[in-house]
Amino acid sequence: MPTYEFMCPKCCTRFDVFASMAEKKRGIEPPCPKCGATGARQVFSGVNVLGTRRGNAPPCCPGSSTGCCPPPEK
Repeated sequence: MPTYEFMCPKCCTRFDVFASMAEKKRGIEPPCPKCGATGARQVFSGVNVLGTRRGNAPPCCPGSSTGCCPPPEK
């Protein structure tokens, strides 16, 4: 079942709602779990995409500050 993220307009609490696609299509109006206010708006967050490495890109190195290996020295 898909998870939708909402934000309360009153207390700015972000919370997740599990609902089927059919329920989403009919409209979801969840109350805030913290303050009970209605009128929460759906928020959209980033998505992680995993795939295969292509080309000459270096592999990611665990422990590096950026999550990727530095370029090879010339």
